[in-house]
Amino acid sequence: MVVGVSGRGLSYLVSVLIVTAVAVAAAIVVVGVLYPSIVGLAVRREWSFTVTVYDNGHVRVVLENRGWGVSITGVEVSMSVGGGAASTVDLSWSPPLPLDPGRQAIGVGAAAAAPPGTTYEGTITVTFSDGSRDSKPFKGAVVARG
Repeated sequence: MVVGVSGRGLSYLVSVLIVTAVAVAAAIVVVGVLYPSIVGLAVRREWSFTVTVYDNGHVRVVLENRGWGVSITGVEVSMSVGGGAASTVDLSWSPPLPLDPGRQAIGVGAAAAAPPGTTYEGTITVTFSDGSRDSKPFKGAVVARG
C-alpha cells in the first residue's frame, strides 16, 4: 500500500488530471482556430476573375478577392487577340484598388477590336498587400457588343 494516498484521494487526483487534460486540449484547439483569425496572422490568397472582350475592343474584368488577411493592390492583364502579339491592357477600376477581402471590382480597358468569335488568351497577375503575386491564364472568344 502507498503511504499517504487513500482510495478516495487517488480517484480524486485522477479526475482532476483528466479534467485538466481536457481543458488544456480545448484551449489548444480554441487558440489554434481563433487566434490567427483575431490577430490577422492567417492569410488566404484566393481570388477569381472573369475576362470579357467585346468586338469593339472593350475589355471587362470582374475581379473578386475571396481570401482573407490581404488586399489586392495591383492587377496586370497581358493578352493577345486573334493570335497577335501580346500587349498589356491598362484597366480603370471601380471601385478603385486596393480590393479588400470579400469585395468585388470591375476593371475596364481597351484592346484591339476583332470580329465576334475571334479567340483571345492571356494572363492576369494580381499583387497582394503583402507583396506576393499570383498569376492565372485565361482564354475565350470575342463577343458581340449588343
